[in-house]
Amino acid sequence: MTTDAVLPDRVSASDVEPKPKEGDIRAAFTEAWFDLELSIVEIKELFGFGDTSMYRHVFVFGLPKRPLLQPAGKRKLRQLLCKDEKTVAEIAEVLGHRKIAVTRALRFHGLLPEGDQAGSDGGALPDSMTAFTDGSMTVEQALGRELRDLRQRRGWTRKMLLAHMESDVSLQTLATYELGTRKCSVTRLFELCLALDARPVDVIAAVQGRVLVDDPWRISLDLREVVADLRPELTPLHRWAENILSQKDAPDHFMLEGSALPQLANLCGIPVDDLESMLRTMSTHLAL
Repeated sequence: MTTDAVLPDRVSASDVEPKPKEGDIRAAFTEAWFDLELSIVEIKELFGFGDTSMYRHVFVFGLPKRPLLQPAGKRKLRQLLCKDEKTVAEIAEVLGHRKIAVTRALRFHGLLPEGDQAGSDGGALPDSMTAFTDGSMTVEQALGRELRDLRQRRGWTRKMLLAHMESDVSLQTLATYELGTRKCSVTRLFELCLALDARPVDVIAAVQGRVLVDDPWRISLDLREVVADLRPELTPLHRWAENILSQKDAPDHFMLEGSALPQLANLCGIPVDDLESMLRTMSTHLAL
């Protein structure tokens, strides 16, 4: 039997993709929140949240309120930081926002470089800690980022991409592909590549590169051990772990990337080697 390269005009009921999977809501929700193409209503529909649930996630994940991410918010932040020469703590007090949220909004707008201590919150964890997941990047997440990057390099919005597709795909479905919360069928992947003028083999190779990226090491961190450790210097980690475990269906293990260690050590006020030794005692294994 030969394979026909012609794509179907519409997707049949048997080709409908599965619903977004559970798990790693933190990373997907954070990415969706900073994606200004998605409205608040669309984000609630994507994740099945009501107003209370959605803003609870915003608070727990340390995300800035949406107005701070808009152009008017950028202008206000620039004025406070650059013209009024206020610190992040002072900006947070003026605006009535949390320092971690202000820091992330400043970084989103490019007003505060990564690792700039002028914008760090004394009790806030680095972005690499608030976003890492219980394992390395999944295939769905890697494919989603690759598709999004291809679309953005063409200067297209999601609506513009849909206009170049023959199948009847909703805006929300396309968003879930890019967020990595919905599996993409082979047929749909080929159609997306056709619309984006990309070769599927190149896209798959790029996904493989994202998933199998080498890292010096990772630590599978037991969050219950972090909570049980009451050493004062580890207070920021202790609070972070408590927040994670308080969530519904929260994982009890998270994969810590080695690249996060220096910033974490600075946050805790201890040498990197000392922090590494402490974390080894709270991990199930050290992945080299």
